[in-house]
Order: sequence, then C-alpha cells, then structure tokens
Amino acid sequence: MSKLSFMSEPIKPQLLDGKYIATLESVEEKTGDTGTPYVQFIYKLKEHGDRTIKDQRGEKPARIMISSLRQQLGRQFEEIVPQAFCDELIKNKTQFNIWLLKETRDGKTYNNIYFYDKATIAATAAKTETAATAEEAIEELPFTV
Repeated sequence: MSKLSFMSEPIKPQLLDGKYIATLESVEEKTGDTGTPYVQFIYKLKEHGDRTIKDQRGEKPARIMISSLRQQLGRQFEEIVPQAFCDELIKNKTQFNIWLLKETRDGKTYNNIYFYDKATIAATAAKTETAATAEEAIEELPFTV
C-alpha cells in the first residue's frame, strides 16, 4: 500500500478578506486549455512566511493589474515595459499591498486579488462623475505602501 504524499503535508489556513503585504515572485506567460493566452503572477505574502498565491490574468486584467501596481508604487508617470517592470519588482523584492476579497457571482464564489482597496474605490467612483466604473477611479486615489 502506497502512502499518499498530501496526507503528511500541512494544509495552509484559509486567507481572510483584507489587506496583505506581498512581493512578486514570478511572472510567466502561459496558454490555457482552450488556447487562450494568459499571464500567471505568483505573489509571496510577507505575513505568512512561505505562503504564495497564484494569480492568472488575461491581457486586459493583466494591464489593469500593472496600471494599479504602478499607481500604488508612485510610478504611474514613468514609461515602462511590463516584463521589465515585473523583473525589477522580483529582483528588488519590492513590497506592495494586495487586497483579497471573496465575491459571489451567479452562485459561484471567487477569490479575487486587487491592488487597491475596492471599498474605497467604489466610494470614490460613486462621488466621481467622470468615472464610469470603480476601476476608472483608481487614477484619482493616492496610494501608499
């Protein structure tokens, strides 16, 4: 009888909704089962030792993520190449904030990763006549790490 390896490995506790300090560990372009390309980002959480989170994003969500991260780090006025920007974050172990939020849509629960406090963005969007969506209000908020 063979021993199942997962039976002797610890299972990490579930992460709660909220703010975490993270670093970018890796970035890799991949292709899904349907042939659709996406980018896989792996983040390491500061408060949780070796805990990592995988984040898979298509082109538009990846662009929003990079834009939000640039804003948070105060680099929104610099011209960047996304891969070089990510490589720099990995090399320098640059810390940034992420917000985890469980959301239910169509009866399914999703664990979402944001690079801004979604509640603050939603409140700002509601007050901002020019922002059509919460994501468009990102540019108006000051971010600090």
